[in-house]
Amino acid sequence: MENEISQNLRELHDLIVRAVFPEDLFGSQLLCFEDGSERETETRDEMEEALQNIVREWRAKCLAHSRLSELNEVYAEEAVVMINRLYREAVERIDANEYGEDLKTDFNIVIDGKKIMLRKFLLETDTAEVYTGNVMVNGSYGEKILAKIATLKGNNRFIWNETRALRAIFNPNDASGDDSLTEEDKRKLRHYNPANRTFKTSNDRLGYVTSFRADYYSLREVRESERWKDGVPEKHMVWMFNRLLSAIGLAHSKNIIHCGLNPDSALFRPRDHNMIVANWDYALLNASANNGTKDFARTEDFVAPELLSGEMLIPSSDLYAVGKLMIYILGGNPKTNEMPDSVNPRIQSFIKAFVLESKWQRVNDAWQAHGELYKLMEELWGPRQFIKFAV
Repeated sequence: MENEISQNLRELHDLIVRAVFPEDLFGSQLLCFEDGSERETETRDEMEEALQNIVREWRAKCLAHSRLSELNEVYAEEAVVMINRLYREAVERIDANEYGEDLKTDFNIVIDGKKIMLRKFLLETDTAEVYTGNVMVNGSYGEKILAKIATLKGNNRFIWNETRALRAIFNPNDASGDDSLTEEDKRKLRHYNPANRTFKTSNDRLGYVTSFRADYYSLREVRESERWKDGVPEKHMVWMFNRLLSAIGLAHSKNIIHCGLNPDSALFRPRDHNMIVANWDYALLNASANNGTKDFARTEDFVAPELLSGEMLIPSSDLYAVGKLMIYILGGNPKTNEMPDSVNPRIQSFIKAFVLESKWQRVNDAWQAHGELYKLMEELWGPRQFIKFAV
């Protein structure tokens, strides 16, 4: 695959990635044509028709570059998927009579001399509020960011814990005492989004800012999409499985256990099948010296029994959740461990070894399992091949 995409496509792709609201890309004023002139739309149908025309133009602009190279085709297709996601949000805003509202905000922070405008509330977790916004550049919206802020001052410890965990993964001295990363470790760092820009609000709530990955999708988004509502095929599941094993294996090698893996914690990018593990607020550092933990993400179908009982955690405590996630993405039932009949029995057996009730009997080594899964894939389907995936 060629190493560069066309400059025009890169600029289009960057504009799409930076959009926080659909209006950032499609414009806040929707116009229709009547008797050879433009006028502002007046009805919902007119608004949606105008929006569809704009979206078609954006898709066409991106796809026009797809014939230039294989890499251009991949980026153009990715851009269209992001455009479609913004289009669906725009329709929701039209239906709620919110499209074209004043999107300015006074919720600003300054980090390292950069003004960051937090423009949109995304969700509230057990411990934090999550926002997205932009770094402001000469009054314009620049890089898109994600900000996670403790809901209460008492929850600052969770933000601090997440920051410490990620810094420990990126800086070996913070965790294992080793002063260098191997080349293999450096490759595995692609699976993490460093959280190293922290701040405090006026009421002393701790937060951090990191890059927003607009071209990534959570396993929940995939599973709930119309395309994959019945689950993804096993040949797609296995590369997700392998990426997740590789990612969580690096944390385990640094003596860190995630304690909160669920469908919102695993994000992947279809373009290159990369996966990021997010939401480290419950992470257990120096895990081998800890006798147990009371803090964990309470998504019951994905929580290992020892988390519920407060027993000492080991790497298999995370791998239990990994197995449950693969059952979930296949369209199975993570509560009962049932999987569709179409899934190869050897694949089913491999996954079920992750979800045994006993932490000592289930799979406990992510990197070893990573290699074993590759071997199983080749035995079942021959030499590995990259299979394109769309959301």
